[in-house]
Amino acid sequence: MIGNLGCEMANIQLASPEDIDLAMRLGLNYPMGP
Repeated sequence: MIGNLGCEMANIQLASPEDIDLAMRLGLNYPMGP
């Protein structure tokens, strides 16, 4: 579900894929982004 939100944010250009990946790794402690 979180990964889907990240993809949607990238699709509507709310954030770059790199920024989303960084937020997932640092904020949610995922070893790799979505």
